Amino acid sequence: MDLKKEYKKGVSLSQEAVRDYLQAVAERGRTDDTLKNYRRSLDKFSSWLPEGTELDKNTLVRYEKDLLEQGYAPGYVHMLCSAVKGFLSYLEEGELPLVSRLPLEDAGVQPELTRKEYLRLLSAAKAANRECAYMLVKLFATTGIAVRELPRVTVEAVKQQRIVTFPNRVRQEIRIPSCVQKELLDFARWSNIPEGPLFRSRNGGVLHRASVTAIIQRLAPLARVDQDKCNPRCLRKLYMATMESMRQNVEILLRMTYDNLLEQEQTACGWEDVQRRG
Repeated sequence: MDLKKEYKKGVSLSQEAVRDYLQAVAERGRTDDTLKNYRRSLDKFSSWLPEGTELDKNTLVRYEKDLLEQGYAPGYVHMLCSAVKGFLSYLEEGELPLVSRLPLEDAGVQPELTRKEYLRLLSAAKAANRECAYMLVKLFATTGIAVRELPRVTVEAVKQQRIVTFPNRVRQEIRIPSCVQKELLDFARWSNIPEGPLFRSRNGGVLHRASVTAIIQRLAPLARVDQDKCNPRCLRKLYMATMESMRQNVEILLRMTYDNLLEQEQTACGWEDVQRRG
């Protein structure tokens, strides 16, 4: 994604502009969940941006660098910056040509998988005894890896409970949840795969994107899920949306806990007590 685009002088962030942008996006058929994700991404950018700052070609570059330094996953950072970049393009043009200028994964009306639909896919795979499909669905939805990174899911990586990738030449370690690790190791054992990539074609080669998508989409009628939602991209977006929602909840909880701490300290050592005693 090109973050070094030169924005015209005077472009700045305002809640009115955000509302107009989201309304324009909604008119293009985006779902409520997508609008919520865009809103959260823009709110996060707004809280990072110093008040009154005018945007220039380096603003998004600095934002991306700061997010990475804070430890956010590159895929998540890309999602945040994509939303901001689309908004900034809208500010420049005054219309919505940005929809076609968003990353390809957001072009058109991208269907969104819900967690209930995800669970139905897993249940359908179990009922049909399709273990490979089950593991693919679960892997994408619980780790957020891109389909191009599937060859890096090796027996060795699973044993170490992390997948090492290099998006944009930046080393990234993707944690494999313990429950998923156990199932992947069982899958390797039952499939007689002692080492190397876990997911392979019938001739032992790399499992390509089209094959991965086809395996998942065969679950669609069994799970009563729209076939357009049954692909690695939608599963990955579900992971990102879930993580962002949880981050929001954790931030709220942290603020509440901190406020409670301050109230307790105020009760014990507040200046008002001194004034009242005087």
